[in-house]
Amino acid sequence: MSRPAPLPGRSWPAGARQGDRGERRRRALQALAVPAVSVIAYFAVRSAVGSDAAGLAIAGAVPAAYAIVAVLIRHRVGTPCCTWPWR
Repeated sequence: MSRPAPLPGRSWPAGARQGDRGERRRRALQALAVPAVSVIAYFAVRSAVGSDAAGLAIAGAVPAAYAIVAVLIRHRVGTPCCTWPWR
């Protein structure tokens, strides 16, 4: 099966598929969004808490919670428990 020709003036890297660009763009946005949300969370809670350390701890919980939720979402209901990443 041959892949479609790229648009004029654009070329795909060797071995790349058409959907790879959209996937890379989504992952790049995701990689930038989590730290940006952490910084916003820090500035939002810093004035409400007593110290910088507490603000950093709360802001640091954002990427940790994101990672935990991502693992839980990827785990399919009904699969054996031995498929969890930490087993």
